[in-house]
Amino acid sequence: MKAIVLALIVVQTEGFTCPKDCSVQHCAAMERFETTSCLESTVLEGLDITPSDREGSTIKFEIHNHPSQITSTAMTAFLLRDAMGYNVEWNCAPTGVGSLQRMANGDFDALIEYPIENFPEDSNEFINIKGTALDAGFIGYTAQSGVFIPDYMVLKYNLALAGRPDVQNLIVNGGYEFWNSLQIPEIVQLYATEDFSIPYTLFGVDHSFSPPWCTPWNPTGVGNNCGVIHAESPLLDTGVLEQMIVNLRLNFSIAYWGVGDDGSGIGTVLFTAINEGRSVILKIAHMPQVESFVSFYRVNFSPYSQRCYQNNTASLDGIGSVNCDYPIISQRKMASASIMAATENSPNYDFTRSLHRFSWTNEERDVLFMQLFVNQSKPAFVHNGEETSLGCEWLRDNTEKWSTWVANDYVPPNRKTWTLEEHIKNAIIVLSSLSLTTIFTVFTLLIIFRQHVLIKAISRTYSILSLFGFALLASSALFLLTDEPNASICTASIWLPPLGTSIALAALGVKTHRIHSIFSKLEEDSSKLSDLNLLPRASVYVAVILLILIIQYGVNGGKTGTTVVESGNDITTYHHCSFDHDFFYAIASVLFVMTFYIVKLAYDSREAPDQFNEAKELGMASYTIFISGIVGLPLVLWMESNNEFTALQLTLGLLMTIPPMFIVIILFGLRLAYALIGLDESSWTKTYTNKNNFLSHGSQKLHINGRARTLDIDKGSEQKKVAHGENRVYLHSYKSAKSASLKQQEKGRGSETGRVSSRAADFKSATDSEYGSRQQSEMGSPHTQSSLVTLATAASATKALTLNIKNSENGHEDASKSSQFLLVVKK
Repeated sequence: MKAIVLALIVVQTEGFTCPKDCSVQHCAAMERFETTSCLESTVLEGLDITPSDREGSTIKFEIHNHPSQITSTAMTAFLLRDAMGYNVEWNCAPTGVGSLQRMANGDFDALIEYPIENFPEDSNEFINIKGTALDAGFIGYTAQSGVFIPDYMVLKYNLALAGRPDVQNLIVNGGYEFWNSLQIPEIVQLYATEDFSIPYTLFGVDHSFSPPWCTPWNPTGVGNNCGVIHAESPLLDTGVLEQMIVNLRLNFSIAYWGVGDDGSGIGTVLFTAINEGRSVILKIAHMPQVESFVSFYRVNFSPYSQRCYQNNTASLDGIGSVNCDYPIISQRKMASASIMAATENSPNYDFTRSLHRFSWTNEERDVLFMQLFVNQSKPAFVHNGEETSLGCEWLRDNTEKWSTWVANDYVPPNRKTWTLEEHIKNAIIVLSSLSLTTIFTVFTLLIIFRQHVLIKAISRTYSILSLFGFALLASSALFLLTDEPNASICTASIWLPPLGTSIALAALGVKTHRIHSIFSKLEEDSSKLSDLNLLPRASVYVAVILLILIIQYGVNGGKTGTTVVESGNDITTYHHCSFDHDFFYAIASVLFVMTFYIVKLAYDSREAPDQFNEAKELGMASYTIFISGIVGLPLVLWMESNNEFTALQLTLGLLMTIPPMFIVIILFGLRLAYALIGLDESSWTKTYTNKNNFLSHGSQKLHINGRARTLDIDKGSEQKKVAHGENRVYLHSYKSAKSASLKQQEKGRGSETGRVSSRAADFKSATDSEYGSRQQSEMGSPHTQSSLVTLATAASATKALTLNIKNSENGHEDASKSSQFLLVVKK
């Protein structure tokens, strides 16, 4: 008998390291793949195929110890690597048992040739329930396990039955192809007496089974009363053959040799038996049905039916209902759900399309695999990677077919790492420098003019503290210039802006609180309003923000983050600091409450004496912070959520630099300007007095014009309206009169009061007389309007002189508050 070798994979060569969990058969296949350039560039050029740049994308396959599975997988791998530009990796397993679980674990991406019907429980769990694996379609060929005998057994059958003419005709007419031939005692003895002790001694068997009427199988063939069917693995078609033997009462045992790992298994038994012409009967998953120097005949049982398999218990003890042939299994292509979900922008999308297209027929497969049986004599079953080579040969011979499977539509995206534009960086640097320069200049002038009365009237300590807070905020903008921040930069950029803002607001808050407490009579003890005693109040504001920052650092620790944004064929990677929305909202809420509180106090203190009243500036500064937050923070959140990083950095830079600069100017600009040009407290008071007099003069003109339009009203009504309008005018002059009267009181309050009272009385009498005598005679005159204007002006002046007297009497109270304020500031 001609020798035959079933070649199944490779020898180790330098430069290739086989994974430790892979068998010799696996390693041979993988090494042959790594060392073979299957599809040359000239072949691809002739087919107008240009592999895409996959940017290192890798597809990982699982291979088993089945020749057809290895070859189909190798064919797919060659196409992916040579014609489509993918990298290929491998995962090893003896069979498909547990494959879907391994796929769900991420051990591999794709599996070629998977019999779903053989693993119904796994298929239902991982495909239908969990959805971690997807069926990519029928591979194009089927498989049917079966019991096979080599064709030379026909001669042995005839010789064994030479003295049995009653059954010889059955054999001659093809009865050897039917299972009932296995019930003939002479046929059973052919298989029972064969000696398989050598492979049994070398490799052993995975499992064996003997029905109750058979003696346990003896590998030497001595004492066996039943034949033996040699099978690959009890994990394939588990329990089916055992049930067939029991239910059909066949006089056969089963020896499971394994699937050919490391030179052992069913392949070795097949080689040994055929090479030596022994009587052998095999159960195997698939046997190519083509003509060759040796052919195999299938032992047919009753056709498969669902009823036959209705009570298939998969018991290795033969318990169950199966008494018919194996089902025909469609081999499937499987892939992980994650890789099959690839979109058109993904480098793996072409693989999913190619996998769906891959298909070849039973005839193509069988012709290919018969080439594995080579006509040569070898001492053992050899793994040399022949399956991989056969797959490559088929591709070279069938370019027209597989060229339609290939997909190379993927275009590598324009990948870039985001950087902030230079002109935006320069703008942030300029704004931060201007803001810091302004703050430093104001600080210097405050020190130089610290003895000036207008500077002494505000707290120098808390003024400097507010400058320090604004400086921290303005300097924080410089951290925005780093395109790839590290943990230290992220920590600083998260801490400094809220900390600087809280320090500035705390300083502004206690200053506003002191003005409000003195001039609203909320605190009579001035010692409680000194800088030192107000320090705990300021510290509380800062401590709350500091506590939130400490908690935030404990949770996130200044983490960095990476965001990848796809836009068309552009993929931009942004390196940034992690953004925690919860802590952002907490800090913003505290700062909002602080700002609103300062604005409220400043508004309530608006009537304090002007030279001491910093509440207006404080209120305007707080209002600026408030508006900046109301407008800026929603913009920041929107830009962050929409990955508008360039606009985000620019907006943050503007918020950190421009408001501090303007706030500092609002707070200290006018006072420092007076100090620079040498104006004192009286000039400051005069400025506000002139402002109020201007407002009073405008009010008088409005009143007189209104009076001229009501000539038809009686005198009593006229006097009421005039008096009412004058009162409004006098109220506008009240503040300036208060300040001006302080010095007059010290020089001679009594004599001045008498003199002013006399002048006021005379002036009032004259204006009343003039008004009464001319009312009737000039009511219809063309000059009525101008006369009334004159009279109204005189009346207003009279009232103003009278009100000055009252102001002189009430001046001491305001002077007392001012003195108290100065005393507190000095403390």
